[in-house]
Amino acid sequence: WYCSPATRRVPVHHGSQTGLSLAAYALARAQEIHGPSCGAAALLPVLLRNLRWWRDERLVDGLVAIEHPYETGMDDLRRFEDELEPFLAVDATSYLAVNAAATAELALAAGERAAEVEARAI
Repeated sequence: WYCSPATRRVPVHHGSQTGLSLAAYALARAQEIHGPSCGAAALLPVLLRNLRWWRDERLVDGLVAIEHPYETGMDDLRRFEDELEPFLAVDATSYLAVNAAATAELALAAGERAAEVEARAI
């Protein structure tokens, strides 16, 4: 809710700006139901860029490191201490794996072999 156009004035206290969503998974399911007309293939570059960011900026020894509870839906954890320590979040790591698999699935359906291989490697 804090990154929607209506609430964009709410300060976001973490580098990812949104946290890990299951957008790629949702798009793959939409394509499964509606076929290519849902436009999921057009979003492949964005999905790959998102996967790369999480891999390059937050992956630590195979687990996703979270800088702020908002990034993983753990809103009831400590929030605004001056120095939040990064922590490893199993749910965020699972989200990344699900999104990578869904992105690979979308790339395969679109005939984008390089994108499929890259997503599967994440």
